[in-house]
Amino acid sequence: MVVKVATVANGLTRVNGVLSGGAIALSSLMVLLVMLMVMADIVWRSVFNNPVPGAFETVESMMVFIVFLAFAQVQATRGNIRVSVVTDRLPVAVHEALEAFACLVGLVLFALVVWKTGELALFSLRIRETMTGPSPYPLYPSKIAVPLGCAVLWLQFARDFLASIKRLITSGGERLD
Repeated sequence: MVVKVATVANGLTRVNGVLSGGAIALSSLMVLLVMLMVMADIVWRSVFNNPVPGAFETVESMMVFIVFLAFAQVQATRGNIRVSVVTDRLPVAVHEALEAFACLVGLVLFALVVWKTGELALFSLRIRETMTGPSPYPLYPSKIAVPLGCAVLWLQFARDFLASIKRLITSGGERLD
């Protein structure tokens, strides 16, 4: 049983490493592009006394990519805020059971998020949804980024769940502290 869990967890680690790495690279690229867009808008306003057309809408859309595509990497590096005052003093088996439960909750919640936001993204793509403004701006790329980022996070939760189960199976009664 431990070997099968470990094999699946290792496979998920490799797949999710590639997907998460690509997602965080795209997220980082979007941060760079936002900085360049804001800088160009500042210069354009200073020189021509007008904003760059569509700069606000572009930056607003890129923020979705920046946030949602970084979710899995943050989870993988344990970058989320964790309050572990109590759990660090528990036996390893209890700690890992709680970790597995938290990952299971994340799996269920993000499966729902991927499902519903995926439906909305497909609808937005189908109708070629645009934002009205100085010039029409497509909304569907940002709406597609939400379920994609959440799907990669779902895979990370699956990997973390399996890793917790593996540690739970192999742990004795020792404490973490």
